[in-house]
Amino acid sequence: MEIAQYGIPENEGSFTSSGIQVVRFDPPFAPPYTITKIAFASATLNGVPAVFPSVRLCGADPATGAPLLSSPLLQITPYSGTAAGMNEVPINITVSDSGSIFYWCVEFPSRFTTDFPNNYPYLQMDSDMERGYFDNSFQLTSSGTLGSLLPLRNLIVSMFCRPSSEERVPIEATSDLGGNRIGTGMDLSFVPPRRRADGEELPGNSLVLVDVLRRSSPQAHWQVLTGTDGRWGRLFVDSLANANIGGSWTTQAMDRMGNRAITSSVLLVAPFLRSDAYPDEPNGTPAEATPLSLPMDPRDETLVPAGDRDFFRFVAAPGDTIVADAGGVGPGAHRPDLVITLSDSRGRIVASHDNSLGFGNGVRYRVPSRGRGSTQEFILQISEKGGSLFAPGIAPREFFSPHYIFHVRLITEGFSLAGHSLSTVAKVEQISFHAAGELPTGEIRLAYVLPQAANGERVHLRIYDVQGRLARTLLDRTGRAGSHIVAWDGLTDRGCRAGSGVYYARFRAGAFEAREKLVLMR
Repeated sequence: MEIAQYGIPENEGSFTSSGIQVVRFDPPFAPPYTITKIAFASATLNGVPAVFPSVRLCGADPATGAPLLSSPLLQITPYSGTAAGMNEVPINITVSDSGSIFYWCVEFPSRFTTDFPNNYPYLQMDSDMERGYFDNSFQLTSSGTLGSLLPLRNLIVSMFCRPSSEERVPIEATSDLGGNRIGTGMDLSFVPPRRRADGEELPGNSLVLVDVLRRSSPQAHWQVLTGTDGRWGRLFVDSLANANIGGSWTTQAMDRMGNRAITSSVLLVAPFLRSDAYPDEPNGTPAEATPLSLPMDPRDETLVPAGDRDFFRFVAAPGDTIVADAGGVGPGAHRPDLVITLSDSRGRIVASHDNSLGFGNGVRYRVPSRGRGSTQEFILQISEKGGSLFAPGIAPREFFSPHYIFHVRLITEGFSLAGHSLSTVAKVEQISFHAAGELPTGEIRLAYVLPQAANGERVHLRIYDVQGRLARTLLDRTGRAGSHIVAWDGLTDRGCRAGSGVYYARFRAGAFEAREKLVLMR
């Protein structure tokens, strides 16, 4: 059984001069079980072996939970790793205690002076975090404790374990964990497990429990906060202000045999008391939407934790054009990739935008001016793309900088928005579907529009290769009126990278069918 808490490796390296980077493992297996090997990805710039002063597998100090560097279970000094790929280190250690914590510790060479040496070793990492952030990759501090790697990342390190018997194989982990502050609590969402960890299908009613676990620090043990039967993938945790809830949250499934799964991705949860840090929370539902008084100055907000949604409300008059923009704040890929949705007073989505390219790519909508209607209220929702309908293959993500800036303005009738197309369901009379271009990240965007008459139609969007074989199902759900964008990240339904070449996107909504040719380049 492999414990692999990371997504697809990026072409980026993680390193520290004269220091140690650490990956934590919490095997969920009932003892006895055997740790058979560790696999980790290393690289250098010039293709020579990646030589690390040492690699160690360590247990945890019973008092502090920190790695026992002075008494490792295994140490190789030095370790010569691959120049670009995975290394496998045999371990073969039998574990007799439950709840054990292990650390894979990689030591880096002494400090370089000015230029980065081409033969300097580094670890490959997952910085896009399309499976979420697992909060298991750390920097060892000078005091021997664990500190966060910033910007946030998942290091590419796996632990392989062999349970004592076939009956002890657990179910797969819950996935796509997200949290949204509502009222005095947190609304958690996740995808329940459907298979065993070895890929076998689960018998009916195998899942009996999903626990929410909390950890106060990187080296602390996970503690049960609350739980649910997990079948519906939702859980509300109430009374946050009255509980010691800071730190990291994760979920862990359990089957009828008592086998516990590997933990899911995490939420970085702060004490959610109303304070200057979160002046507009809770605003996680339309009923709790923060009122805006227009005109307004650009406003600084946060999306914390992963999966958070912010709602704002304002009024506009017939003939007004609503212009709403938002953009993440922070370095490159380490800032939120936003989705903006505008709804009218009846709750209908009238405009939406996958704001992948940053500030200035928001929504524009002209309020219909037929008749002499009075002003009406609109609801603006801002969320991160991960976990949304725009990116069904990406989990809610934590960010080094969770801040974003947004701005709403009204252009009264008589002014124009030259060069901008207005997104309004009121003007849409038929279903449409088309390819919407490729992003710098390599994702292919597909756009579709459903008129009000097609609201509630079943929407299907699937990707096929040139042989007609299904590669990925992106949509299979009830559609809502409005304009929508879905991103294909180039992965198959099995989570593997699809090869370069020609693919076809097939879209169906009711009796409407359309096909678009796609070219995937690696």
